[in-house]
Amino acid sequence: VFRIFHLYLPLNFIISFLNKCTETYAKKYPTKIQKIVITINGQKKEQYISDELWCMFRGSVGNTPDLLQCILMALEAFFLDNARQLSTPEIEKKLLYILEKTNTCALTAIVCSIVLSNYKKYYSIAKELIIKEFIIMDFIRCFHEQQAKMSYSMVGFGINSKFSKERLDTCKQEFRK
Repeated sequence: VFRIFHLYLPLNFIISFLNKCTETYAKKYPTKIQKIVITINGQKKEQYISDELWCMFRGSVGNTPDLLQCILMALEAFFLDNARQLSTPEIEKKLLYILEKTNTCALTAIVCSIVLSNYKKYYSIAKELIIKEFIIMDFIRCFHEQQAKMSYSMVGFGINSKFSKERLDTCKQEFRK
């Protein structure tokens, strides 16, 4: 596991890669995606948003590439695992960095997930995320999460049992409800 102070290099790669993928997706499927204007640290910025992008880190909506799902799942897991060990200012700095640099709600959804996992600790970031579009997207994520729990629980659908167990375990996390 890389230390938090070495996080900017892989984080920049992930942000750039997902920004480019999202721009390509928006050009190819303009009716499936919209742009919204959000304010982060007093700065207005545009961000692409759709339910497929928002839910990609959970792998529960649409036909999104496995590689992107894995990258997003790993990034979320990294922050959830390290949030207990690192100071609140260290984590907040990285989460705000993601919000400032990304043009895709796929990464914003991860920040939202981390904030929801401990909203009292990350209250200053939570305030930035309270906008109608994000709330709607997270309701959609929650709905699809309940459907996914049923799918992951089924046997005989070619789903790897280790994968199924890991997905089911993450669905049981209190902050996902």
